[in-house]
Amino acid sequence: MRRRWLTPLLLAAGASLGLVPACLASFDLAATPAWQGWTRAGRTTEIDVRLTSDVARPVRIVVAGTGRSVAAEIDLQAGVPERLQIPVAADDVLSITASAPGVAPVSRTLPLAFAQSPLLAVAAESGDRASLDGYHSIAIAHEALPRHASAYSSIDVLVISSSVVAALDERQWAALATHLGRCGRVVLAGPEGEWAAAVEKAAGCAGRNLVRTPSLGRLAEFLSTNPFAPVDAVNPTSLPRAATPGQAQWGYVAAATIASLALMALAVMLLKPFAWIAAPVVVTALSVTVIGALSGSTSLALWSEAESGSSVARYQAVQWHSPTKRSRTDAPLAALDGAQPCSPISESVLRYDPTSRRISTLEFDARLFRTVPVCFSGTMAVDRAIRVSANPDGTLSARNEGRTPLPAGSLLRDGRSLELPALAADATAVIQIQPAGSADLSPVAKRAASRLAPGEIAAFWAESRNLGAGGEATHWHLQRLRPQ
Repeated sequence: MRRRWLTPLLLAAGASLGLVPACLASFDLAATPAWQGWTRAGRTTEIDVRLTSDVARPVRIVVAGTGRSVAAEIDLQAGVPERLQIPVAADDVLSITASAPGVAPVSRTLPLAFAQSPLLAVAAESGDRASLDGYHSIAIAHEALPRHASAYSSIDVLVISSSVVAALDERQWAALATHLGRCGRVVLAGPEGEWAAAVEKAAGCAGRNLVRTPSLGRLAEFLSTNPFAPVDAVNPTSLPRAATPGQAQWGYVAAATIASLALMALAVMLLKPFAWIAAPVVVTALSVTVIGALSGSTSLALWSEAESGSSVARYQAVQWHSPTKRSRTDAPLAALDGAQPCSPISESVLRYDPTSRRISTLEFDARLFRTVPVCFSGTMAVDRAIRVSANPDGTLSARNEGRTPLPAGSLLRDGRSLELPALAADATAVIQIQPAGSADLSPVAKRAASRLAPGEIAAFWAESRNLGAGGEATHWHLQRLRPQ
């Protein structure tokens, strides 16, 4: 009989001392998808996750789709709501699960709607709507616009008013500016002003995919006379690897295998018959030991493009990981935007870092001789400005109009590659035009030259740096120059 009243008495005493188990405390989870849950196949969206707890505790959040998921960890404070915006690959149904020590996991299910026609998102004051033939139109409040540029891939055209741009928070504006810099299709409605100028400055592709209209009522008229330009993006997986991941490591394995086979052959020829059994065992153990002692490698290839004088360049990149052990592996990712596996990886987990607000790690099952690529897409700051002019004697003058020195590179024009020397700020170099054809171009330079229109000229650089652990990163930058 004493035990019946002893348990509640102990619980009451524990509560007064703050010793009640965490499982008795409340724990709330809410989640909302971007774009009212609309997206398109193969796109990335964003999930707005809101968490509250009446006691301080660490919480792990997992947003999972079919075969891939994104995880984040955060320390909740008692009574302080937390909010995370997590980028995730779109799927028919996403599950959001929050778990903490001593607490039963809390889950929510979010079905997404896949549009069959292009998506037109309208963000205007007072919830004004606009429609366009051939598009599925949705109205978005300014506070619901995403905080990650990768989430803009869910829609095909964004219509936004200048007043809504002015109301965006810092992260929303950064995401929109990145989307503009990647030549995203945007219609800006409203009069000229400070924010209209900021939008025009952020637009990549020389503003070819930014359309201005005085009002939403004239949207169809302005789009019919200002069609969007196609964006010819580089497929990052087709980029040449900066250094073949694992090449040095597997060289060691090959050398160890050859030495082991030689040792086994010598044992078979010179030793007694019982060595014929022991030698293969010793060789196998030696090979396994060598492979186990090696560490995996990584390689990064990044391709960026900009117009001369632009402050931002759009980029695509791929990072290859080559593990040497069969195990669960945590691979750190480059500090770039829009990280997603280039192709589905079974049971992989992307880790979202709430501090840096980006995908920072890929967790996957490593296999020998298996290379795992991760793709990135975004914009980066660039401070390179070159002006090229023709001289009467047939040479070219290249002047660095930027504030920083430029490394040596090349000028591409009409299938030719001309040597561009390193230039200090405000320095000029005279470039001789040699009768060289496209056959003299490297494979990467040929790719860069193929992206230029006839008569267009561009500067091209290739720079490498070490990533550590035997890895290497190569950055190719193509800058289209102003015609003279």
